[in-house]
Amino acid sequence: GMPVGSEIVYNCKSLMYTSAPINMPEPKVLISNDDVNEYVRTYMGVADFSVSVTPNAQCPVLDLSDMEQYKSRKSMFDEDRTLRTFLEMALTQFSINNNQYAPVGVGKLYEITPENQVNVGNGIVMRSGVAKGVRIVHNYGDPAPALVLDTKVSPFYEAQDLIATIMAITNGRQPQMNDWPRIRAILGDVRVEVAYARHRTFALGRSWT
Repeated sequence: GMPVGSEIVYNCKSLMYTSAPINMPEPKVLISNDDVNEYVRTYMGVADFSVSVTPNAQCPVLDLSDMEQYKSRKSMFDEDRTLRTFLEMALTQFSINNNQYAPVGVGKLYEITPENQVNVGNGIVMRSGVAKGVRIVHNYGDPAPALVLDTKVSPFYEAQDLIATIMAITNGRQPQMNDWPRIRAILGDVRVEVAYARHRTFALGRSWT
């Protein structure tokens, strides 16, 4: 474990940074299916889980004040992005932990609160978000990290049953034969999950061809 009050920055994949060493007798943690929540069981089935936690062999400790590579031209051709990656993750962690934003793609966060979404029809809502990144600025010979933010508003499909989205496209009426070309055009790139086995998904475009 770690001391009380220690902080964790995690990208929900393979990278994790901690403010104190993790003292573990074994690098592998076994998690029983009974110990995970219903959401995980729904999408992963009855499997148990094995998680390995090992130090990064190339960079076991990250020095946040080390800007040496940015004082020369080395970073222009062979940059070690570890520092920037950590800062980008750390700046995201609070919003994710508090269920305010969800990561979408690389470096993008979008609000997940339904009350802030704007319905524009066709089963689509507009959600506010930001595209963010960390750059290292020259700062008159004293390199320093700078946060770059670009506010965005992007369309998303509503989280609802497929039939509800189709009915939204047809303004609440049952779809007719002449509606399907338009429905296919709008939903062609969408993936859906089946209610009886939510870990299974398929692309609508393939099922309609």
